[in-house]
Amino acid sequence: MEFYNLTKEYNEIKDEINQAIQNVLNSGQFIGGKEVEYLEKEIANYCGVKYAISVNSGTDALLLSLEAIDIKGKEVITTPFTFIATVGAIIRAGGIPVFVDINEDNFNIDVSKIKKVITQNTKAILPVHLFGNICQMKKIIRLAKDYGLVVIEDAAQAFGSDYDKKKIGSFGHLTCFSFYPTKNLGGYGDGGMIVTNNKEFAYKIKLLKNHGSLPQSKYNSIIIGTNSRLDAIQASILRVKLKYVDKQIETRRKNAKYYSEKLNQPYFKNSSYNQYTIRIKNRNKVKLNFPYQIYYPKPLHLLKALEYLGYEKGNFPIAEKVAKEVISLPLLVSKEEQDYVIKQLKNYI
Repeated sequence: MEFYNLTKEYNEIKDEINQAIQNVLNSGQFIGGKEVEYLEKEIANYCGVKYAISVNSGTDALLLSLEAIDIKGKEVITTPFTFIATVGAIIRAGGIPVFVDINEDNFNIDVSKIKKVITQNTKAILPVHLFGNICQMKKIIRLAKDYGLVVIEDAAQAFGSDYDKKKIGSFGHLTCFSFYPTKNLGGYGDGGMIVTNNKEFAYKIKLLKNHGSLPQSKYNSIIIGTNSRLDAIQASILRVKLKYVDKQIETRRKNAKYYSEKLNQPYFKNSSYNQYTIRIKNRNKVKLNFPYQIYYPKPLHLLKALEYLGYEKGNFPIAEKVAKEVISLPLLVSKEEQDYVIKQLKNYI
C-alpha cells in the first residue's frame, strides 16, 4: 500500500500521456502555444468562468493574484492552518497576514470570527479550501461585499470540489489552483492556474506572468512582471488528465464515505477529497502500520519564519489543537486496504 501511487495512475493512461507529450515534442512549441491555450479554455469551461490564466505553480497563482489587486501595506485575512505558501505569497506581495482561527469540523477558517479582525487597512480575505473541504463561501462573499474587500480563494487542494451546485472557481474574485503531482488534477511537474470572471484582473495577471508584456508584444513591457509561464508538455499532460478527473474524484468521495461510515467521522459530500483527514488524540503515541501523512504539524503563527508578526502560542487554540491531532489516510486504495487501515484505527478512535 502507498499513500500516493503516481506510477499506477500514469500506467492507467500511459498511451494517451505519451502521445500527448510526443505531439508537443513534434510541434517544437514548448512554452505557451496551442496546448496551453486549449488547457486554459478547458479549465475555464470546467469551472464555469470567463478567464483562466496558466502559471508555473500554485504558489505563483497566489502571488500574482495578490499582486494584481495590489496589497502593498494592506492586511489580508487568512487561516493559520495551511501550507506556508498561502502566507508566503501575501508577504512577498507586500501584504500583512492577519490570522483567524479555524472550525474544528472541516479545518477551514471560522467565518464567524472574520468580522472581528476587519480594519480600515484590510484589503482581502484569502480562504483556503483545505483538503478539498469547502469554506462557507456565501458568508465570506457577503462579508467582503459589506466591507468592499476582494476574495481570493486558495483552492490548491480543491480542484473539482463544488459548492451551491457549482464548481469551485466562480465564487471569489480570483481562485488559485495548483497542479502539483499529488493534487486531484496534477501534472508531472509544477503548474498552476488562476480563474476569474474579472476582465481587469485577468489582463493584469497576464502581464505579470510574462515580464509585464503580452505575448504578441514581448518587448513592450507595460509593468514589471516575472516569468511564470506553464510549459506546453505539462499543459498537454493536464489536458489528458482533465478528462478523467471527475471519475477520480468520484472514487475519492466513495472511499472517503466508506472511511467516514466505518470510523464514525464526518463526510463532506461537496469535497473533492484531495486528502481524507481525521483527528487522533495523543497522535504521537499511536503506532500505525500503514502509510499516512500529517498536514500540518505546526500552525503558521508558530513558525520561526513568521514570528515577526507578533503572534504567540494560544492565540489560535483550535488550530493549535487540531495540528497535534490530524492524520491523513491513504485514499486511492482498494476496499481491502481500507479495511486494513480501519481495523488499525479503531483501536484509537
